[in-house]
Amino acid sequence: MPAHRDPPGTLAELRREIARLDRSLVVLMAARLDAAERAIRLRSERTGRLTDPAQERRILERARRWADELDVPPGVVERLFPELVAAGKRRFAAGRVAEAERLLLERPTPELAEVPLAR
Repeated sequence: MPAHRDPPGTLAELRREIARLDRSLVVLMAARLDAAERAIRLRSERTGRLTDPAQERRILERARRWADELDVPPGVVERLFPELVAAGKRRFAAGRVAEAERLLLERPTPELAEVPLAR
């Protein structure tokens, strides 16, 4: 008996297409978060600042233009892009905390006899 295939344009086929597109969106978001984390690291090393409000405004303005060009409701990008920016910052901060913890764990722990007592 041949395997059952839905004809083109059926609900099942459209759902599979949507699932593939959703996966692509998640892959792109992961790539964006990686790039944002690297940019934040570079900026923080150069300027000592975690945030750049002017750049964040440019990101949102650019996304709004693209949404308008592609007939995407503006509310979608107005919710999505600030969250992506915030997620990049959280990811960077979490990485810094993990790095600090790793460095602390690598340091030799002094023996109690070596620790000076406060007087």
